[in-house]
Amino acid sequence: MNMTTKTERLAAATLSDPRWADVAQRNRAADGKFVYSVRTTGVYCRPSCAARPARPENVRFHASPAHAERAGLIAPERVARRLLLGGRVQGVGFRFFARDAAAREGINGWVRNLADGSVEIEAHGDYEALIRFERAIRRGPAGARVEDVLVDPSPPSERHHGFRIEP
Repeated sequence: MNMTTKTERLAAATLSDPRWADVAQRNRAADGKFVYSVRTTGVYCRPSCAARPARPENVRFHASPAHAERAGLIAPERVARRLLLGGRVQGVGFRFFARDAAAREGINGWVRNLADGSVEIEAHGDYEALIRFERAIRRGPAGARVEDVLVDPSPPSERHHGFRIEP
């Protein structure tokens, strides 16, 4: 007798749906074709959404944002911040640390060293992902000592794709 749990059946259905590959790969080409929602958060996203990956058993697919909203779901809040970091933040791999943290959280933007020894970051993403990114940045990599963090909100933008290290 084949006994599977409801969670296993939901996950199997999601994993077998061709749209799941677009979500898992954050495929920008699939944006506008459908949105997906996460049952545990009540939020919907486009396939390229920068949110933390959802568990397949919690994912539902919708034809459009309007369909998702009719189902009672909400869009994620997009935010942007400019961070200026002081302390021992240069010569310790901080820019590479920031790039890797941004990749983990799906944050877009850039990071650069400034002549005065500080580091500047412009970060765009979903609110919760940006909070996690900022928390990691405040800790910094091994060898860094973040002493000052100035945070200025910025208007969110879709012009950044990925996160890059600027000279």
